[in-house]
This record gives sequence, structure tokens and C-alpha cells, in this order.
Amino acid sequence: MPDPTSLVRLERPSVHRADIVLDRPHKLNALTAGMLEEIARISHELHTLDTPRAVVLRSSTTRAFCVGADLVEQSDLEAAEEAYRLSELGCFAFQALAQLPVPVIAQLDGYVLGGGLELALACDLRVAGATAHLSFPETGLGNSPAWGGTARLAALVGPSRAMEMLLTGMPLDAAHAERWGLVNRSTTGDAGSAVDELADAITSRAPIAQRAVKRTIQATLPPAAPFFDAPHAAFQITTADSREGRTAFANPDRTPEFRGK
Repeated sequence: MPDPTSLVRLERPSVHRADIVLDRPHKLNALTAGMLEEIARISHELHTLDTPRAVVLRSSTTRAFCVGADLVEQSDLEAAEEAYRLSELGCFAFQALAQLPVPVIAQLDGYVLGGGLELALACDLRVAGATAHLSFPETGLGNSPAWGGTARLAALVGPSRAMEMLLTGMPLDAAHAERWGLVNRSTTGDAGSAVDELADAITSRAPIAQRAVKRTIQATLPPAAPFFDAPHAAFQITTADSREGRTAFANPDRTPEFRGK
């Protein structure tokens, strides 16, 4: 049975499907180091003889898939070494998810920001609901993506569009994200029904062939690219620009739910 107190849990809605559920709804799934460790642990757990044919990564609330790193936890980082360990942890967690042998689908409703968008990019397929709001706000906070998002975004939408998103922080709605190829499908309601349909289509087909397709496509990608972000982000987190940006972002005049714990 899944632990009801866990902020990240594994559920098995069917014999051929597993769901990884982000469950910190009161903080819109702002990611702590502990949650990153759980994502890595669950991903490794799924590498068993009982591996499902498809994995869905979703939130317990439609208000947000994930708003990225917990900025309160980040504000406690003083040394570059600490920041690097957190950046590297996120890279390893997301890479563990990306390297699952079966297709992984991200179910995107509500806010999908920063590290949350990086998490979605570590999945193979993305489905966005009508309320989905996707963006990389990092450069406005004096930082850059830390968990492989830069390389994955450029590989998915091309370097020019990736540059525009990252340099300006421009938000994309579901339809815009689909036009750019950032998501596979967009819907006029919640993403859940479309994800169920996609997962059913995948799990109904030959699993060995499905795995071969995923591995072949992955073999065309530069394997080290997702880890290029970590050292740059680790240095930036300790700069005055980043501290000032996080302080402004945590201002009481901003929406409280974006301020972490």
C-alpha cells in the first residue's frame, strides 16, 4: 500500500500502468530535496520484473503539476557545494525517470514552472489540460535551469524557441505549447482523460517493441547533456543576483502559494 503521508508516491491503477503522484498540493508541489530523492527511488523501484508497460507522472491537484524547486529550501543554501549537491540530485532523479525502459507520460494541469517543467521534459510524452501554464522563470530570479531542462528543451522545440522561452520567461498555454511541440496533446478540459486514453493505447501494444522504440530514440540523444545545467545553476544560486531574485519572488505581495514551505 502507498504511504499516504509521502509527498511522492507510487500507485498502480492497473496491472500494466503505474502512476507517480506528486502530493504536496498546499505548496503546488514545490520540490524539496526529499521529493527529488523519492522520485529517484521510485524510478529505480520500477526497474523490476514487474515493470509496468507505461508510467504516468501526475499531480494530486489540478491547480499545479509542479511549480519547481522549493525556494525556501534553496534560500538556506550558502555554499556552492551545497547548491551543487541539490542541482546534481535533481539531475540524477530526472535522469532516473527518463531512463525507465517504458514510456513515461506527464499529465500537466495548472502551473508547470521552472523545475516542474524540467520534470515534465524528462518524460517521453506530455499532455496539457486547458489550465496548463508552462514557463521557465529562472532568469528573472537570477538563475538558470538546474536539472537538465536547458538541453531537453532545446532538443524538443529547437534552439531558437528554447532561447526565447529561457531568456524572456515567456509563458505558454496548452495550445501554444502544442503548436511548438512542447506537449504532444492539449485538451479543453483536465488532462486526465486524454492521458488515460494515451496510456491505454500504449499498454495495449507489444511491450518489447515499445521498449525497443524508446531505447532507439534515446540512443540518438547526447547522454551527458542533461547534466550540463548543474554546475552553472549551483554557482548562480549563491550569487547576489539570485538571492535578490528569490527575495523578490517571495515578497508577501506575490501569491503566497509560490513561496515554498
